Amino acid sequence: MKKFTTLMLCIILLFSTNLLFADDGFDSLFTDIAEGGNSSALEITGLSNLEIYASLNSSKTVLTNYNLNLNLAYEGTNSNFNGKIKLNTLTLESNPLNIIDELNYTFYSDNFVIQAGKTKLVWGRGDKLHVLDSFNANDYSLFILPDYLDRRVALPMLSVSYNSLSSLSLQAVWTPSMTADIIPLEGAWAMDEASSLYTLCQGYVKTQAKNAYSSTYSSTLSSLMAAGLTQEMANPTALLAANEASLEIVNQYSDEEAFLPDTSTLDYGQYGLRLTGTVGSFDLGAQYYLGHYKTPSVEYQLAQDVYGNTEVNNLSLSYDKLSIFGLDGEKVIGAFNLRGELAYYMTEDTEGSNPSIHNPSLQYLLGCDVSLPFNELDLNVQVIGSYTLFNDKIVSPLDIEYEEDRNALSNKVVAQLSDSWKNETIKTKIAGIWNIEKGDVVVMPTVDYVFDDSFTISLTGALIYELKENGEFSEFEDNDFIKLKTSYSF
Repeated sequence: MKKFTTLMLCIILLFSTNLLFADDGFDSLFTDIAEGGNSSALEITGLSNLEIYASLNSSKTVLTNYNLNLNLAYEGTNSNFNGKIKLNTLTLESNPLNIIDELNYTFYSDNFVIQAGKTKLVWGRGDKLHVLDSFNANDYSLFILPDYLDRRVALPMLSVSYNSLSSLSLQAVWTPSMTADIIPLEGAWAMDEASSLYTLCQGYVKTQAKNAYSSTYSSTLSSLMAAGLTQEMANPTALLAANEASLEIVNQYSDEEAFLPDTSTLDYGQYGLRLTGTVGSFDLGAQYYLGHYKTPSVEYQLAQDVYGNTEVNNLSLSYDKLSIFGLDGEKVIGAFNLRGELAYYMTEDTEGSNPSIHNPSLQYLLGCDVSLPFNELDLNVQVIGSYTLFNDKIVSPLDIEYEEDRNALSNKVVAQLSDSWKNETIKTKIAGIWNIEKGDVVVMPTVDYVFDDSFTISLTGALIYELKENGEFSEFEDNDFIKLKTSYSF
């Protein structure tokens, strides 16, 4: 129901904007097609690829993923329409409504730009890494291996931008609801935190079912005995009622989404303002975001029953309210293109004393890319990190941010070195991630062979190293793989 509501809100936003500005909208598109005029205004392009992942661990598992992406674009006089259809194995199996990857309509009027529909919005200056881009959720079904935009999840969105003559642009964005991060609970890329949370939820259901069984049995037995039945006569009926009460609890939580708040309501609407402009040779931006974290926080209590078994009580999951105040900038200095983002993440736990809410934090990104004077070499290096405020108060294992030997600082270096030969028919790159504090290293070399402008074969490897125990990627240490990918664009 949640997914259907999201899709309907997207359609309503899309067509309500069209009704407001119908002078040059879909009526023009359909008229062009019906009358055979300006038919070239509607463009359809696509990309088809086949990905075969072969695990390098002892299991030698092979995973095949088929993709077919279609892009539809219509350019009118004062408007345009863009649609992206994404058909792939993972989407069809787990999130069929995300087959519509994007679907939006844009209208231009004087200095205003209005866009409505299912959209992926990118805020910030980073190169496929951001601390300011907060409207769209991530799909971690394949961890962080897909390209940044490919793993983002579009949602219904209304955007209004005003572009002044002085190179300033002010954008206001609203989404009527929120989509949470998609995190797998099984498979090679299932995350330990998600699996632990799922186990915790199962423990809570077990406790609730046991309590329902006990209380229903006692109350039913007492009621029947008060009506004149002996305990022996009343016992079968009481047991049946207790079993039904226990089963009702199990059925109530048969879907993991039953534990989570409904984010398709207006209570989870998102709001943002972004001002961008140029001062001299600097491109600058400032923004404000109001919404929620995309991963749930959990609050619960542990207790022991009369037999000494651990019980999970009073469990509740929520998405923390989040305000983000951010700045970003970019400047070219000689051969270097420098960029940066800085954000203050403000939560309701302003003093770090509530273990069920994220502490406020500072998030930052610094990066540069440069073309090296050797062949076609390009180097891109970025550092993305955070500093958790009141980190010294995160001492309880029940705190949602608790980790043994927790460090307030968390930094990753992400780098990519790329080159090409033979008129860009052969392309190579090696990308790496180094988690400084936790010691994880990921290395991903890739070779592309471009047969022509349409057909490409790629070979990619991924090697994951754990330099310290309990690193951030240590759960995936055995997930080294080789991927063969064939792509055809049309």
